[in-house]
Amino acid sequence: SVYEHCKKSFDRCYRTGPHSLIKMGSGDWNDGYNRVGEDGMGESVWLSMFYVMAVKLFVPFARALGDDGYAAELEKRASSLAASVEDEAFENGYYLRAFYDNGTKMGAKGNECCEIDLLPQAFAELAGLPDKEKRRSALKAAYEKLFDEKSGIIALFTPPYSEDSAEDPGYVRGYPEGVRENGAQYTHAAVWLALAFLHSGERKTAERLAAALNPAERGSAYRNEPYFMSADIYTNPECKGRGGWSAYTGSAAWYYRLLGELYGGREV
Repeated sequence: SVYEHCKKSFDRCYRTGPHSLIKMGSGDWNDGYNRVGEDGMGESVWLSMFYVMAVKLFVPFARALGDDGYAAELEKRASSLAASVEDEAFENGYYLRAFYDNGTKMGAKGNECCEIDLLPQAFAELAGLPDKEKRRSALKAAYEKLFDEKSGIIALFTPPYSEDSAEDPGYVRGYPEGVRENGAQYTHAAVWLALAFLHSGERKTAERLAAALNPAERGSAYRNEPYFMSADIYTNPECKGRGGWSAYTGSAAWYYRLLGELYGGREV
C-alpha cells in the first residue's frame, strides 16, 4: 500500500552518522553534492530537518490508521534529530549545511566556498525546530547574506565553488561560478525562503522576496520567455540576472503556493 511504501521510505532514510544526523549518501535535495558523503560517513543537516518535517506531516495518518507504535517511533526519531541539529549544526547565528565524510563542515562561517547555504535556514522554520530564537537568527542571516536587494536575486549559497577550491562537494563544482546550483538563485529554494519568512510571521519580508521572484516583473532581465518561471538566475558577474531552465513547472508550482498562502490568507 501507499502507507507501507511511506513507512519503508522513513526506515530506509533513517541512517545516522557521527553527529547523529542523517547520512548524505550520494546527494540529498542538491544532487550536485554527490561527493559530500560518498564514503558513507557524511551527514546532511538539511535532510535531518526535512525528516523532522515529514514526520510531523505523516504521524497523524499513522495514528488514524491505528499504527500508534510506529507513530511513537517516528516521533522519537524526529525529537532526536531535532536535538542533534540544534546541538551539532548551529553556530555563528545560523545552521550548517552538512558534514563531509572527514567531518569538515559545509556551510560554515569562514569557509572558502559555501559559507552559508539557504536550505537549512529556511527548513529550520518550515520543520518547526524547537529553538525559536535560532530559527529567527538563521532567517536573518539568510536574508542578509544571500538576498541581493539591488538585483533581486536570492542565492542558493555563497560563495560559489571554483574548479580548484579545496573542498570538492561533487559535480556542482563543475558548473561555472554563480551558475545553476553553484551559487546562483535556484528558484525552488528561493521560494522556500520566502515561505519560511511567512510561516515565521514576518509577512513584509515574505512579500519583499515574493516580489523579487515575480517573473512578470523580471522576465525581460532573464532574457527568457516572460510567461515561464526560470528555475535558476545567475549571480556570475559575466551574466548576472540571466535566467536558465525556463520551462520548469516545479518552481512555478511552489511560487503559486507561496502566493496562495501569502494573499489567500491560509496555508495551501
